[in-house]
Amino acid sequence: MNSLLALSDFPHWLVPVLAIAALAVMAIVIASVITVKNRKKAKPVQEETPVVEEAPVVEEAPVVEEATAVEEAPVVEEAPVVEEKPQVAEEKATEEFGITDEDDDDGPEESDAEEEEETEVLRGIEEGTGLAIVVRYKKSFLAKLIQSSDETKGYYTEIKNAILSYEKTKSRISWNYDSFNSGRNKLCKLVMRGKTLCLYLALDPDAYQDTKFKVERSMSKKFEDTPCLYRIKNPRRVKFAEELLGDLAEKFQLESGDTQTVDYYMPYETTEALVEKELIKELISKEKYEEFMRRRSLKEVDKNRRQFVSAAEVNAILEDEVAITLIETEPEPENSVQYKKRYRKKTIVNIDKLSAEFEAGQTVTLQSLKDKDIVGKDTDFVKVLARGTLDKPLKVEMQDYSVEAVKMILLTGGKVKKVN
Repeated sequence: MNSLLALSDFPHWLVPVLAIAALAVMAIVIASVITVKNRKKAKPVQEETPVVEEAPVVEEAPVVEEATAVEEAPVVEEAPVVEEKPQVAEEKATEEFGITDEDDDDGPEESDAEEEEETEVLRGIEEGTGLAIVVRYKKSFLAKLIQSSDETKGYYTEIKNAILSYEKTKSRISWNYDSFNSGRNKLCKLVMRGKTLCLYLALDPDAYQDTKFKVERSMSKKFEDTPCLYRIKNPRRVKFAEELLGDLAEKFQLESGDTQTVDYYMPYETTEALVEKELIKELISKEKYEEFMRRRSLKEVDKNRRQFVSAAEVNAILEDEVAITLIETEPEPENSVQYKKRYRKKTIVNIDKLSAEFEAGQTVTLQSLKDKDIVGKDTDFVKVLARGTLDKPLKVEMQDYSVEAVKMILLTGGKVKKVN
């Protein structure tokens, strides 16, 4: 009864307030639950973040580059080892290589123009006859190796040791090369072409087309058993050469033996010293001095030939004597003094004008200049001067030239003729 009275006394306006409060509490609880769930879901996202951060580790391509650097490092370390071998006695070197006269009749050694070295010397001129006394040197393989760079000697040492590390392989040095055999099988040859060490292998060069091995096919008869030519120009090529030797060993079923570490370094010696040791032969002849100088000058021009040359640079490329020697001349008439007096109007033409007006390979004459209105119709004497640039070979037949103009024409593959 008391309870009913208490409820009757309870203020009715408080009921909705309590209901609203209860709803508010329930809302807070529900929000807390949702927040907790969202936090739990958010944790994997936070854990995935380090994976994204680790992506640069995968992108670190320098790791690959470091591998290449590690591969190249032994090459750098090996070079000093070769350079530290100058103490080999000359007598020991001669005994070690034991040059034989076999294969000396194989004919002249083939060589490339860009690798050609000076092999002739003008010893004197006979005053009465005007003949040049010329000494030509025929160098043996060993002489070329002795006079090569320390780097080349290092390449030779490494490759020769690599070859002789296979069982039953033997080396024999002749006048032209160092040849390697296994029984009756001719394996390879080491040759000096100019200043470059070359390896000729008994492999098919066609099998290495479009590969990292830049091999060539030798067409020389004395290399018909070893036609695959590989030039050793740097440490990287030494490593590639050793890979080619691996293919050679597989072809002839060669077994690997003890690693060879023989020192084949020999110190540099002068040509005179090597002539005394009969490692270089002197061939002395007499010939017309003009022909000798012309041939020598042509070699100099060929060595410096280019497609484009400017007047400003020619003097730094060719000597005056070289250019003058290569000017072709038309014989003068018997009475040359009176003949020269016939010239009435002289003029000059610059090289850059000829370059602009004529096509490659064309012949430039006085008449062709008149036809193109470059000179007047009454002009009878033209001197060609150097100016600007020349970018094509021209055959120029004119009355006179500056030395610089002659150089420009020659260096671009043209010819110069002095006419009357």
